[in-house]
Amino acid sequence: MQQRCAVEKKYKTGTIQSQLPRQIVMITYHHIGGRNGTYPLPLADSILLRDFHLALYDADENCFEQMKKVEQEGWGKVSVYPYCIGKKTGRALFNLNFHPTTNSLYPFNEEYATYGFVRDFRYGEYIFGEACKHIESIELNLLSLEEALKRSQNVGLDFLSLDVQGAEYDILEGAKDFLAKNCIGIQLEVEFVKLYQDQKTFFDIHSLLESMGFELIDLGSFGRCAPISLPLGFRGSEQPLYAEALYLKKVDVLAKDKNLDGLYKGALFSLLYKKVGLCVKFLTKAIEMNGREHDPVPLYKKCLIEIWDLYERFKNYRLPSISQLFSNKMFREYYQQKNTTNLKDEIKETLRNQITDILPTITELHKSADSQLEELLKKYGLCDVAATIKTNRFFEAKCFLDLANELELVKKEVNENLTF
Repeated sequence: MQQRCAVEKKYKTGTIQSQLPRQIVMITYHHIGGRNGTYPLPLADSILLRDFHLALYDADENCFEQMKKVEQEGWGKVSVYPYCIGKKTGRALFNLNFHPTTNSLYPFNEEYATYGFVRDFRYGEYIFGEACKHIESIELNLLSLEEALKRSQNVGLDFLSLDVQGAEYDILEGAKDFLAKNCIGIQLEVEFVKLYQDQKTFFDIHSLLESMGFELIDLGSFGRCAPISLPLGFRGSEQPLYAEALYLKKVDVLAKDKNLDGLYKGALFSLLYKKVGLCVKFLTKAIEMNGREHDPVPLYKKCLIEIWDLYERFKNYRLPSISQLFSNKMFREYYQQKNTTNLKDEIKETLRNQITDILPTITELHKSADSQLEELLKKYGLCDVAATIKTNRFFEAKCFLDLANELELVKKEVNENLTF
């Protein structure tokens, strides 16, 4: 074992600020495991970057200079800190491995040494036993998340992301009360197996975050690995060993605490991760609490209010729900294979009229290259969100038109005064 001084003694921790004048409190986004200046928040190329203060942390002194490259990306403020974050402040052993991205406070679990995957041609077949081969252990200063925030003089933490190779649970548990009170969203890598010895897995993390008032919003980017090295042409979908998980504070928790800013930030994070329905749910609570803001600042609030205005305008242009279209009697007869009724004969006249009234606008919606919402999102640089909405718009509009055709409804002229 080789002993080294704490990394923060070797480098001056710095803050890089953009030239934009700041007269508002920025959203604080902290990413632990910021090697090479990387972070998972999907905000690249958006003008909303200027509303954010990005703080990056990594224990590896060799990547400190690379972390600072984010200063060119348009963030309102950027800070980089060579801190090793864990459950509590103290001294700890840090394991350096063959591939530095696998460095961890936990030793690798040799049970998974033969597992691997192919994703990037530059790495060939990524075998865990090779990538995680132990090179040396060093002793360094470990900081709790709260202690790191105190030292960096960052009082806020709105969104946290973690990529710390098995130590995610430790960081969360060590700052449990602080995160429950202050944090709106958390993204982290979770393992379904113990890739590192004695680490906590997804199931432990999920239980902890639920107890803190968070709910699971997304689980994706699965790391599917084969248990052995495979020749070309023999790889299937394989076993998911890890994934990226996204948690947001529950809407009702923020509403109960009368946390208006938290509701707007929850709406923004939902939007960035393409959870548009959840975004509207957050906004609904915010508007109920404080009314519509007529001169919203900062920029992200302006974006959200514009989205809300479009939602209010078009909220009745939707598919009928299942209980509007069917009765329980119809379902019972269908599954009993009686086939005595059909949808066209059973639908209520009021619903038939509602569908007929909005049919021209839905027809135009199915034809439009971009909806007003999609154009708005592109204006703010949220092109990926707009693309997802467009795909779903085409599908749902076609569903509506197919339903109208099934019901043999007469189409009306398109309302020229209301287009998407």
